[in-house]
Amino acid sequence: MIYSEKINIGVSACTYGCKVRYNGKGWSLVDRIGREKEIFTFHVYCPEVMAGLGIPRNPIRLKGGNGQDFWEGKADIYQQGRGTRSNEMRRSVDYIMDAIDRDHIKAYIYFEGSPSCGVTRTTSKNRRVGKPPGVLGYRLIEKGLFLIPAQDLQSPIKWWDWRRRLLAFVWLDSQIIETQAEMYSVWHEMKFICQELDEKRSREIGKEIADKKIIDFESYKDEMMEILRKPSTPAKIKQWMWKNYSYMRKHHDIDLPEILEPTTPRGSTHLAKEMLRLEVELVKKGLNFSSSPVVFRRDR
Repeated sequence: MIYSEKINIGVSACTYGCKVRYNGKGWSLVDRIGREKEIFTFHVYCPEVMAGLGIPRNPIRLKGGNGQDFWEGKADIYQQGRGTRSNEMRRSVDYIMDAIDRDHIKAYIYFEGSPSCGVTRTTSKNRRVGKPPGVLGYRLIEKGLFLIPAQDLQSPIKWWDWRRRLLAFVWLDSQIIETQAEMYSVWHEMKFICQELDEKRSREIGKEIADKKIIDFESYKDEMMEILRKPSTPAKIKQWMWKNYSYMRKHHDIDLPEILEPTTPRGSTHLAKEMLRLEVELVKKGLNFSSSPVVFRRDR
C-alpha cells in the first residue's frame, strides 16, 4: 500500500536543532533520519519558550503531581528562583494543542525527560523518573497522537520500527470502515504487523472478524491503532522478517544474500539495512512486505 500525503508531525524544538533548552542547547536529532525527512512537514514547538520563560532560563519542575494533576488544578509548574509559572504554561500548551488541531497533526516527536514534553520521564537521564507525564506530554497522550521519543531517532532499527508503524497508523486512521467487508480488507493489510506487536490480541481480533462478530467497526479500528503504537523488539523484527522473506523466496523467487537467518548474530544497524533492503526489493516487484505494509511514495 502506498501512502503519498506528507505527514504533519509536531516536534519538540530542542530536538530539531533549535537552541531553546534551559541552558541554551539543542540537538539536530531529526537530521539522523536523513532523506526520510521528506515524508514529513515539521511543526516545531517549545512550550517553555512560548510561555515566555526565555533562553537561557532557570529550569522548571512539576510540584504536587504530574501533568494530569496540573490540568486538574492539583499541581503547579515552578521555575527556580521565579516561583509558579503555571498560567504561562497553560496558555502556551493550549496554543500548541490548537495548532495541532488546525494543522491536522497526527504524530509528535517529543523530548523525553522534560517536565513539559516528557511522556514516561520528566527528569534528566540517569535520575529518578520524576512525575510523568509532563504538562504537554499529558495533552499529547490525551489527544491520541502517535508519540515518538526523539532519542530513538539515533538508532537505525528503532527509527525503522517507528517509521513503519507510523505509516501504518496514519493509513489506518484515514480509512472509513462501514461494512464487514471493509473491516476484513483493512485487517488483511494490518494483521501481520499487529501480530508481531501483540500476537495474542491480534489473533483474537482476526478470529472475531472471521466469525463476523464485529458490530462496532470504529472501536476495532481504534484498537488496531493502539497496537501500532507499541514498539517492537529486534528479536521480533528478525523473526517476522524471516517469515516474510522465506515466503517470498519460496513463492516469488526473491533471493537476497544479505538477509541473514534469525540466529545469525548482527548489530542493530545491519538489521535495519536488511529491513530496508527487503522493503525496497519487494516494493520494486510490486509485492507486499507484511512487516512494513505501508510505504511512502510522493505523487509526481
